[in-house]
Amino acid sequence: MLILGFLFIIAVVVAFGLALLRPWFCFVLLIGFVPIEGVIQTYFPFFASDANRPLLNYTVALTGAATVAIRFFREPDSFRNAVNPVLVLVIILQFLGYAALLWTPDYSNGLALTWSKAPYSLLYLLLTPLLISTLPEFGRARIPFIFVSTTVLLFLVASPNVRFENARLVNYIGAGMKTGVLANGQLGVLVLIFVALMTYQGTRKLVFPLAAFAALYGLGIGFYTGARGQVMAGILVVFLAYPFARRIKNFGNFMTIGAGLGIFLLLMVLSIRFFIGDGNADRWTFESLASGGGRAEIVGVSLAAYLSNPGAWLLGAGTGSFSELMNNEHVYPHNYFVEALLELGLVGFGVYLAILVLVARSAYQLYVRHREDDYLRPIVVLLIGVALFVLLISLKQGTVHSPGHTFVWFLLIARLNARDLSEESRELQADEPPADGYPEPDHIEEGLEHA
Repeated sequence: MLILGFLFIIAVVVAFGLALLRPWFCFVLLIGFVPIEGVIQTYFPFFASDANRPLLNYTVALTGAATVAIRFFREPDSFRNAVNPVLVLVIILQFLGYAALLWTPDYSNGLALTWSKAPYSLLYLLLTPLLISTLPEFGRARIPFIFVSTTVLLFLVASPNVRFENARLVNYIGAGMKTGVLANGQLGVLVLIFVALMTYQGTRKLVFPLAAFAALYGLGIGFYTGARGQVMAGILVVFLAYPFARRIKNFGNFMTIGAGLGIFLLLMVLSIRFFIGDGNADRWTFESLASGGGRAEIVGVSLAAYLSNPGAWLLGAGTGSFSELMNNEHVYPHNYFVEALLELGLVGFGVYLAILVLVARSAYQLYVRHREDDYLRPIVVLLIGVALFVLLISLKQGTVHSPGHTFVWFLLIARLNARDLSEESRELQADEPPADGYPEPDHIEEGLEHA
């Protein structure tokens, strides 16, 4: 099995080397970094220890920073609109989380939720969105994302340290240590969404069957890892967004779209058939799905605690204070809305809602602007679909103090829309006649030559 590990590390090194000159490919690698890191650690426990784990993190962060720097010197114009209202609000929300450490009753938990995750926040909030500057660039990242992510998940399952535990596929990287189970499941479901919402005109004939396998396998990893929320949210997003990703031009086109949805229904049935068995069936029963892991109870307790403490209505009870409320049973509420309200008060909750409103407006503007474009329309819908997926996931896991993979998609939508609006403004200014109403000198000369 060490041979597989060495092959994987070689592939990762080559991939990050190529990514230095291909920012969109670096974006793909950073989105899948957590599972990539887990695969390396399971084959080489040396990288799993507390002392050596930062080696991988710093290497990847430096590679991302180097890619951004190279792009800045090669294409400085590509960084236009990197600073936009959504980015400003995200930074404000992060600083509110840091400031709320001053009045939290559980400083150690608050510190663990913020400063210990600060490098990840820096990577995903400030660097990663800079790797995609246009919609076509994101379009170029789609097929590489599908196949890179599927390869990572194949190497993960091939590891000898993977086994079922409590109805979940767990990847052990050392004595008593295991990688993020839900991160692996989430990557698999993202593959399903990418496969479903992209179009395949102009691609090689082999791409579609390979992509279909990737969707089947990605959803299967979601089932294997017991990522119930991810699987249900992913399937919902596919069926909500799929009709918007393709224009209905005629009856034949309508039937083709319907057949495509039928194919994904078949893939889902096959995935259930092949990936749910004795080892994980209990997690996928109706009773288990309906329970929601006690998330509704957490929301109810949190809201009751917030309402019973008027002194914390404005600025919240402080970062990490939720653990005191739950007697350390849970360290965070597993819900962005609840956490923002309970720990950061109406101020933090208002900032978070403002971010969502601005992102929703940007998403709508992107879709309306490109819905008649058969190439850009599915790219926009995919981007919106992924953002909707991570938003749904934020209702059952994750902390607003370290938003990571969730906010990167929000920032990307806001940035690409701002860039589009900037381009439109430039074009309009170029088409406007001079302020004095007289033609420019070049036009005068052309008129004289014609005369």
